[in-house]
Amino acid sequence: MEKLNEYFLSEYDFTKKIEKVFYFAKRKNLFFDKSTIMKTELMRMFINMMNINVDENEMITASLIYSLNKLDSPQEISRVREEIYKDKEFIKQLGFSEKFTKYCTEYSRLIENENREKESDILELVDQFGGLILHRENRLAYKVEEAIDILANKNLSNKENVFLEEFIFFVDVLENIKLSGGLGVLTKLQKEINKISKFDVSGAIRIIYDIRDSLENTIYYKETELFEDNINYMKMLKKANKKTIELFEYNKNSRKVEN
Repeated sequence: MEKLNEYFLSEYDFTKKIEKVFYFAKRKNLFFDKSTIMKTELMRMFINMMNINVDENEMITASLIYSLNKLDSPQEISRVREEIYKDKEFIKQLGFSEKFTKYCTEYSRLIENENREKESDILELVDQFGGLILHRENRLAYKVEEAIDILANKNLSNKENVFLEEFIFFVDVLENIKLSGGLGVLTKLQKEINKISKFDVSGAIRIIYDIRDSLENTIYYKETELFEDNINYMKMLKKANKKTIELFEYNKNSRKVEN
């Protein structure tokens, strides 16, 4: 198989990177739909807003790559259990590093490693949460607050995910920032993405940039400064509860100690 790791990793423009992976998937008859794009944007926002110490370009690439062999059917869970090592070999054959391949396959926990990569935990969160807020053939999408509850108290209740608390906080804050129609950021994203057809890639990209613009216009949003410098603004959010604020201050102080 052709080595495409540098072809994908060397592209830093968000839209152009999506286009490269999309056309590769189309040429090889692999999976790529609106869910891939939405989950990638969720991950990008999470990494930036929570100042997560990972390689953002690699993570965006991984989010676009890891599900290429996915089946668009209820049989996907069975396929992954049977073919997880084939998925690993597929990513390695594209030329990606051992670490990149590792977190692209261990996110599902079907491959258990003692030294689980932190990147795997990020992929796990956006994969599961993103799936819950999208419509499926056998059910309607869960509301954002229902999805985060299922994620935290059911899907990951007996599992250790190092970013779970930060992800809960991230969702809470974005939902308390109201865009047009009084909708929280993620509810707005969910509503718009669920309106378009499954394979409307250009429509999904347009929605993402519309949401970004709305967010900037609403609170003068700055990706790397909002969470580090605006704790007072966070406290002013009417529905941000005490536990959320305490978690934010704890995370912020922890980073200061680490630095």
